[in-house]
Amino acid sequence: MKYLLHVVLPLLIQLAVTGGVMLATNGGGSFVGLAAMLLGLYGIPLTALINLLLTRQQPRAGRTVLVSLPVPLLTLAMLVAAITLRL
Repeated sequence: MKYLLHVVLPLLIQLAVTGGVMLATNGGGSFVGLAAMLLGLYGIPLTALINLLLTRQQPRAGRTVLVSLPVPLLTLAMLVAAITLRL
């Protein structure tokens, strides 16, 4: 159960945010979807691996949240920048 909460749930949230940004920027002439895909390509598995290792060591929700937040926040920041700046 601890692996489901600390590894799989953040993984699914990151996949949903990355996929949503890729779909939202589809066909707009922006490279934000490509950047989100490349960030997710490396960031999501790396985050899952770090969360797995941290959960094996000592499961704490605070560490899992701090490790899992950068990828979705960067992806959403790129989307907001593309919308506001019309990139």
